[in-house]
Amino acid sequence: MRYRFQALLWSSLLVFCAGDVACALTHVHVVSEHARLVHGARIYAQYCAGCHTLRYFREKTLWHELAFDEFKLADGRALWPHGMQVALPAADAQVWFGQMPPDLSLITKVRGPDWVHAYLTGFDADDKRPWGTRNTLLPETMMPNALAPLQQQLQRHHEAQWEALVVDLVSFLDHVAEPTRTIRYRIGTAFLLYLILLWAVVRALGVMSRR
Repeated sequence: MRYRFQALLWSSLLVFCAGDVACALTHVHVVSEHARLVHGARIYAQYCAGCHTLRYFREKTLWHELAFDEFKLADGRALWPHGMQVALPAADAQVWFGQMPPDLSLITKVRGPDWVHAYLTGFDADDKRPWGTRNTLLPETMMPNALAPLQQQLQRHHEAQWEALVVDLVSFLDHVAEPTRTIRYRIGTAFLLYLILLWAVVRALGVMSRR
């Protein structure tokens, strides 16, 4: 009975991996440097914000943490004029994509940074598809390769820059999903150091009392 259960478990896992490429995703090191988060925000504003919302992320937090007052075009216009919303009408989205593009506030929480990275870098040319591209992770997706201009410009001669650009974008989305993570990590580290110090003091007092 035990071996039958193990066989069923492994077969289920194999079926799951066969239907989801996530089992073989490459790990992405998400960055937290302010300059790279700002760069990721710029890429999002220019290439993603036209279709995708970030409605679950407070706009004031974004402006405060990423200094969005510096997001200006050469003529003084705001780079992100619609805030966290999009200018894409729902009727047009239905015609072009078959549905309204999803909100991306929590995409790295739901899918994980590795999946988002693999999706963004998984577009290949395919003349049979509506937008001329096919995604290896989601072959039936209606989303075009929004980063195609940057990919064509960088990937051929500057592979490292293209990879860094995608990582910055993924890191920005990861920051949007959990903007207080770095604060939480600092508090956790300080608390652990406090416990270690407290343990050392108690141990020292115990040794002194025995003397």
